[in-house]
Amino acid sequence: IRLKEPAVRTFLLGCLSALFAGFYINTVFYNEIVPYKGQIAAAEWVNRNLSAATPVYVLNAENNIFQFYCKRPVDLMPTAQFNTMAAGDALFYINQRTMDDLVQSHASIKLVRSFVDYPKENLSLQFIDRSTRIKALGQVYLITKN
Repeated sequence: IRLKEPAVRTFLLGCLSALFAGFYINTVFYNEIVPYKGQIAAAEWVNRNLSAATPVYVLNAENNIFQFYCKRPVDLMPTAQFNTMAAGDALFYINQRTMDDLVQSHASIKLVRSFVDYPKENLSLQFIDRSTRIKALGQVYLITKN
């Protein structure tokens, strides 16, 4: 292979650019985004602060990474079942939509912790711009049944 040929130089420059971009995204950019993932923060809080005997649930089956980062079994529970169960020591992970539904139905809940969350996988311009970022953020919650 001749390094002086334009096609070879272009190919190598493309490879180096891809490696640099991947390195930057994994070491710098990812660390900037993680603090805004409330699902990860909630799971880390559960891992540090909750006894192993306390059951953990996610209300309303949804695709989230809370279950992946929790170092314990996490069961899914529909809201209807939550409303009929007795108060206890179980902890529930919920998003803002589920919180709004529980508040509207006057469910007896106790807020344990809330976390700032950027709920989307794709970055929006609103999130990238620091001056408008707060508008793109939501909340996720850890609650118990009262």
